[in-house]
Amino acid sequence: MPGPMNKHASVLVSALLCFALTGCSPYEEHEAKVTTRMIERLQDQKAYRVTGVVMKPGDYPVDGSKEIKVSQAIAQAGGFAQFANKRRIILRRGTGNYMQRLFVSLDKKRPVMTLTPDPAIRAGDVIIVEEIILTF
Repeated sequence: MPGPMNKHASVLVSALLCFALTGCSPYEEHEAKVTTRMIERLQDQKAYRVTGVVMKPGDYPVDGSKEIKVSQAIAQAGGFAQFANKRRIILRRGTGNYMQRLFVSLDKKRPVMTLTPDPAIRAGDVIIVEEIILTF
């Protein structure tokens, strides 16, 4: 049966297999691909990247005249796809040779107080939306 539901179902199955077999988050793969070189390239292009469980992952321009938050960046990327984890979004940010890792929660119904609520985006930022991990 073709269609977007099949695509999401196959992503969920592969994510569950990855977690069951290795104990890792399937989106550690996205995070592992974030390098200081990638962040520098995005900074030079005055852009940020949204990846993971969103409708239109990709690079988006940063408008220096107005502030954009993580939630707005995800909306610009088409919003959350099915099975997106709104409670734990990773924001990778580089400063020189150092890379910062922030955890963001955008779940308004059940906020996680220890996570950053909705920080502003800078050129070079990489937003990784993880998938909800189902445990039985």
